[in-house]
Amino acid sequence: MAAIDSTAAGLIPDPEFALAQGRWVKLICGASNQDLPAIADLCAVFGAAGVHCVDVAADPAVVRAAREGFGWLAERGLPVPWLMVSLSDGADAHFRKAWFDPQFCPSDCSRPCERVCPAGAIASPEGVLADRCYGCGRCLPACPRGLIEEHEHRLDVDEVATSLADLRPDAIEIHTAPGRAEAFESVVSALASSAVPLRRLAVSCGLEGHGLTPPHLSWELWQRHHCLRRYRFRPLWQLDGRPMSGDVGSGTARAAVNLWRAMQPLAPPGPLQL
Repeated sequence: MAAIDSTAAGLIPDPEFALAQGRWVKLICGASNQDLPAIADLCAVFGAAGVHCVDVAADPAVVRAAREGFGWLAERGLPVPWLMVSLSDGADAHFRKAWFDPQFCPSDCSRPCERVCPAGAIASPEGVLADRCYGCGRCLPACPRGLIEEHEHRLDVDEVATSLADLRPDAIEIHTAPGRAEAFESVVSALASSAVPLRRLAVSCGLEGHGLTPPHLSWELWQRHHCLRRYRFRPLWQLDGRPMSGDVGSGTARAAVNLWRAMQPLAPPGPLQL
């Protein structure tokens, strides 16, 4: 692979400067994605293209894979993006994996679950390959017998400080939802106790799927803003236009842009990520 000049590609290499200019780009590898070779490759390729941050699962093996991709960039004198890891303050679709026992599958099943899986994470006779599953949920309604379950896959609050001290990311993303301000503060408190210096603490909360209007979402974000100020974290507000569904879907980009426009005058101080 040839070295790519990220400045010439139209992206600004320094993440803080890019945020200030409104030209910051993040690659989302998936909060439950554990496909290590793919993650290493994605970090190298998208880093060479000029992304400013890569968001991965808070998993030691995943972080090692991401740093392997970053090492490829450093060897070629290319800017290395921030490493961000994702956490959640409660149940969240981004932090799940599919599971089923293949011995209960009928022998004549056409395996629609296997056909709809975008990650190639369902194989016969193994069932779900956990390292490839990133929790999109497409397979759940596809099973004609309803055999597929979703299992939660996230760090508990009491594991956060120890894990972050080992992973030492540049930034954190916390997925939150309405009514979870107290749980959010517990996660932020654990982050503060880890004493890991963070460039930004991103807060991810969507509009659809929670029955919110933009003013209600604004109120939730302002609650999180007061918490971040108490702990002296610098925020980045991530607006999810649609709940996770495994692909972009019809109208998803328009929904995301409309949400960003609606939230601009209502959001707390700090960059808004589309």
